[in-house]
Amino acid sequence: MKRLALLLPWLLLVWGCSSSEVAGGPGSETTNGIVAVVDGAPASFASVAVRKVDFTVREYTPENAMVQADEYADESGKFSLDFKAGESFRLTIVHGGAAFSRVFTGAELDDVDTLELSPTASVSGAVTVPSGSDFVWIGVQGLDVMVKSDSLGNFAMPSLPSNDSLKLYFVSDKKHDVIATKRVKLNSYQNETVEVMVKDTAKPKEDGAHFVALIDGTPAAYAVAALREVDAKAPKAAVQMSIVEADESADAEGKFSFDLPKSGTYRLTVTQTGFAYSKVLTVKEIAELDTIELLGAASLSSRVSLMTGMFFSWVGVYGLDVLVKTDYMGNFVIPGLPAEDSLKLYVYTGLYDSLYVTETIVLDQYSMDFIPPVMVLQDFEGAMDGWYCSADSLGSKITPADASDGIEKDSKRGNVFHGKYSLTAEKGPAWALLGTMFSDKIAWNLYSLDSLVFYAKGDGDIRMAFENWDVISEAMKTSHKAASDWLALTPNWKRYVLKPSDLCVNAQEMKDCSTSWEVTKDKVRQFHIFVNGGSEFYIDDVTLYGVLF
Repeated sequence: MKRLALLLPWLLLVWGCSSSEVAGGPGSETTNGIVAVVDGAPASFASVAVRKVDFTVREYTPENAMVQADEYADESGKFSLDFKAGESFRLTIVHGGAAFSRVFTGAELDDVDTLELSPTASVSGAVTVPSGSDFVWIGVQGLDVMVKSDSLGNFAMPSLPSNDSLKLYFVSDKKHDVIATKRVKLNSYQNETVEVMVKDTAKPKEDGAHFVALIDGTPAAYAVAALREVDAKAPKAAVQMSIVEADESADAEGKFSFDLPKSGTYRLTVTQTGFAYSKVLTVKEIAELDTIELLGAASLSSRVSLMTGMFFSWVGVYGLDVLVKTDYMGNFVIPGLPAEDSLKLYVYTGLYDSLYVTETIVLDQYSMDFIPPVMVLQDFEGAMDGWYCSADSLGSKITPADASDGIEKDSKRGNVFHGKYSLTAEKGPAWALLGTMFSDKIAWNLYSLDSLVFYAKGDGDIRMAFENWDVISEAMKTSHKAASDWLALTPNWKRYVLKPSDLCVNAQEMKDCSTSWEVTKDKVRQFHIFVNGGSEFYIDDVTLYGVLF
């Protein structure tokens, strides 16, 4: 028993315990009696202790008991306490596998007649062991429990109260300084896992990276690490199944030590078979890492759209070395990806460097996810590179001249596009549009398009069109278009959904639902938004489902 903090004044005199650690003493009051119960039955002979709220132990020896009893309840679970009415203190009651612990003021306790004990919980985890230390002591403020970690900082407290917020404190084994604290609130019967990072101030850390890689608290022996530019891609078009090619290796205890660039932001990736850690960090953040936890790897499968005439593409992840080859339909699988971090895909075709639009994903550890292909073609939240406004040569006009100048803030939808227009005629050859060209050299095969979804409002009509126009097809009259009917806009935002079967209007402005999309879908070069019949329109979140390019 490490110490007794006795409550009754005469016992205080006999045992000489410091009054700074307990409630009561001169000017104290006494309860008329409190009954402790467990599941409605008296907690007979329960242990009762009162501690200052910020109490910490003075002798660092292992102690599994939550508290050493100051007194015990009687066979009916009843006990009385001395306390100072104006002070706060932690009252803890323990009976078998149940406990009650809470911070009270004297005034609050004066009105209490019954306290219900709850099944206990546990805490386990890991704490950084400072340089020069062999382990770390872990305690709970207001309780007597004290455990020590192993040499890697792993620890467990098997029995703690579950009905109040508790503050763990961590003490170095040499100087007995509190090096960190962590607040937890536990659920009965459950174990809470915590990880506490302690910046080591014992001595300045050498330049470069110095950290330990763990898997479930165990050293990731001989794990490998790589540092890549955030937008780095695989160096060549060849199947590369390793998430990263090793730049550095850990030792048998999972420790890494390597030089870093002077500045900048990079993706740090650490892997061991079936596990990975990957984050985009600054050089300063990497240098400050003490411990990293590898998570179970994930697998991703999806589909990208291929260019017309192409039989496969390459798919990779920016900042990693992995590169896989699709099948002739554009399907692909990437195994072993890092989990719980934002990853951005790119596609390499041999003709173009990367996707026209990139797709960002976050995977859960151990998951095998199929991500349905979907791309936000334009949400107007960033730059509008490749987008343009245009009108016919008959005198029709559309503003702004530069599409990027049409972005404005909407109170309901964030950034949207706002255009104004006037046509020389509502029908016939007059037109005005907002659009983008996917490629002027080769078309995209969008056979797998499921739907086109967008939000719009205005005072006229709107039409969506996929086209494969170029100078040669114009001269040879072989250009194709698959467009929707004119859709009436409303003064309020409305969500529109178009299926391929709705893209019926061809280049001759004739409605032919059996061929318009069929002859256009496998060689699409442009996407155009036409307007007429009014003077202004707004559009937002143009999204393509079933395709990704």
